[in-house]
Amino acid sequence: MTHNQKKYACFGIICDGLYFLSVMLYMILKTEWALTLWEAMTVAGAFAMLIVLTAFADAFGIRPFFRRLMLISLSGTLFLTAAAHVTSIGVVRRLTSQGVSVPDYFRIGYFPSIEMSVDYTAWGLFMGCAFLC
Repeated sequence: MTHNQKKYACFGIICDGLYFLSVMLYMILKTEWALTLWEAMTVAGAFAMLIVLTAFADAFGIRPFFRRLMLISLSGTLFLTAAAHVTSIGVVRRLTSQGVSVPDYFRIGYFPSIEMSVDYTAWGLFMGCAFLC
């Protein structure tokens, strides 16, 4: 493993650790700011996966067709998870804090909901395709 690859691997491990800490912080405290941190770390984690997997695709010489397919899939993950979590942070929680009754099918963390479906599609389908490439 080259020095550059080690840096990307360490970056990925640190991002995973920070994500785990944000999840644990929310599970312990159950506060709005901890939930916001968790959601922000989810979006940041998708971006970190894009960086780390792109670096490793270059390092391992993945064929151009599969590399492009991987980048498209990772971009889909980033776009969809950002849309779900930014909507949750910026719209749904703002409305609920103002006393507006938001149906559960528009809220993340409730099943079935539109935001959860988008997030599951991002991480299940698109990230799965990226790993297969």
